[in-house]
Amino acid sequence: MELQEFVAQSSEIVNELSRAIENRQIGLKEVEERILQFINRIGSLMVQEVLEGVSEPFSENRVWVEGQEAVFDQVRILRFRNRFGGTTERKRRCYKYLHRKGGYYPLDERLGGEKCRGFSPFLTFLQVLFGSSRPFEESAELLSKALGFSISSTAVQWNTEHAGGQLGD
Repeated sequence: MELQEFVAQSSEIVNELSRAIENRQIGLKEVEERILQFINRIGSLMVQEVLEGVSEPFSENRVWVEGQEAVFDQVRILRFRNRFGGTTERKRRCYKYLHRKGGYYPLDERLGGEKCRGFSPFLTFLQVLFGSSRPFEESAELLSKALGFSISSTAVQWNTEHAGGQLGD
C-alpha cells in the first residue's frame, strides 16, 4: 500500500472509531491502541521509502577502511526491525577485507546501524535504555507496551549486553 493511501484511510478510521465510541463498543484506550497500530504501519512504510532513496556511499570495487583494504564481494540484503515494528529491507554493497576476517558495509555505517544487529539504531537504543534499568523480562514487557508491538526479552538482553557499550548516543 502506498503512503498516500494510508493517509487517505485515516479519515475513515477516525469516523469508524468515533462511531464505535458513540455506540459504546470501545473506550479511549482501544482507540489509542488502534491509532498506534495505524501510525506504526505508516512509520514503517516511511522508513522503507527513506531507505530506498539513500544512495550507496561507494560504487568502487576497492575501498580503504581505516587503513585496511577491502574489495567488493557481493550485494546483500540489509534487513532490520524498525522502531515501528516493521521489517525494513534494502540491497546494499558488501566489501570483504583482504588481510583480515570480516567485511565492511558502507551503507550500514552511513545509516548508523553497523552496531545494531537486526534492529534499527533507535529501536536498539530503546532496548538498551529499558534493559539497563530493569530485569530483561520486565524491560521487554514494558517496552512492548510502550511501542505497541512485541519485543522479546532475549532481544533486549542481547542488545543491552552487546550493543549497549558501543552506542555513542
